[in-house]
Amino acid sequence: MSIEVQCGSCLERYRVADTLAGRRIKCRECGDPLMVPGRQEEITADGTADSRQTATRARPAQADAGRRSTPAKGPAEARLDEGIPWQPR
Repeated sequence: MSIEVQCGSCLERYRVADTLAGRRIKCRECGDPLMVPGRQEEITADGTADSRQTATRARPAQADAGRRSTPAKGPAEARLDEGIPWQPR
């Protein structure tokens, strides 16, 4: 069997052997360390997951979810796109 792991820095996904459960591995893409979670998380007496088993790096907020890949056009670029021919001064 295997366990799916995702790097919290570069978001690269890996499928690793279950023998690595609870161990620290190094991301091949960015080099940051990450923990492989256990196959089944142990639940503590207060009902929360045991942090030793789920000590993976926190995933960054989805800041890029609504962001465009190119900056907004400025006024000069907008005029060029409207079909107005360029005229030197």
